[in-house]
Amino acid sequence: MCYDLLTIPPEIKQKIATFLCPHDAVQVGLTCVALRQSLSLSSLDPPLLLFARMDRVGDFEHGDNPVRAFRFPILNRRVHSLSLGLRWRDQGWGNRKGQVFVTAISASTVSQRRDAFEDGRIVFESDIAPHEQSALRINFVPIDSDIYYFWYKAGGGGGHSLHLSDGNLRTVIFDDEHQTIAQSYRNLTRIGVINPALLFENAPPAQTQTFFPCLLVRIFQLLRHQLEQKRTPDEELVTYLQEHEIAVNQRSLSALEGLVQADIEEREIRRHEGMDQVRNHAHIPTIFGLGRILLANPEFLVANAQNPDVLQAANQIDEGEH
Repeated sequence: MCYDLLTIPPEIKQKIATFLCPHDAVQVGLTCVALRQSLSLSSLDPPLLLFARMDRVGDFEHGDNPVRAFRFPILNRRVHSLSLGLRWRDQGWGNRKGQVFVTAISASTVSQRRDAFEDGRIVFESDIAPHEQSALRINFVPIDSDIYYFWYKAGGGGGHSLHLSDGNLRTVIFDDEHQTIAQSYRNLTRIGVINPALLFENAPPAQTQTFFPCLLVRIFQLLRHQLEQKRTPDEELVTYLQEHEIAVNQRSLSALEGLVQADIEEREIRRHEGMDQVRNHAHIPTIFGLGRILLANPEFLVANAQNPDVLQAANQIDEGEH
């Protein structure tokens, strides 16, 4: 039986696209306007920098056992694929034993095991690491209900090491035809609300700060609600966001709200896992005056009367205490 791809519902086309690597999926989307609009694939740029350098020496007795390094961050719920690029090599001589892995485990599963991979299923298993430094690219399609981890092993028996560097994670998403989510992500990274440099390794824990991302979510919700009610949105807030080249329409505000909310959830997960190490606190350049605008807005005050954290952030934001 033969089907015309163009007549298949968009959600089925997107499901089919998840079986393709990012490059091939993008190429399919470029074949015609109809497919491009149905798939609407975009990349969240700039990519997340997960680590600058990780050097691991294999323990003589346990070096052949995989070690969990970090959890993959998911910044959007409409992900087509994740692509981790890095450079790697082993100790440069002797037997080659180093490997890296990606595993998945259901978010509802609480593993009682502490052996290799802790009940997770292997999504990716590399070849043996080379003696000479080379590039490695890991692509996989995440499932919404799963959590993904990066593992490594340097090798046991003595003398083995694994050297990883320049770990950057690119997220390809199903966007809309206007690329609203991708553009919103670029705006949020440009003004410093989302910091693409996660840098998991070699740093003391830092306290997670979510006051100001939560404040932004409230602002986006307030404006979106005003637009949904066919009311004129707050002029000063609109002007403020437009000064930062942020479009104020329902589509853009919804995308911005989703991205910042996902970033807040990511911070909280990292805090609970003890992994929030060097990520900078969210901030907004040229914020002076935003607090005054918010605290003079009756609808904002009423909506957040029971949320002292948001009001505290609004009070502090003009003082630069972020």
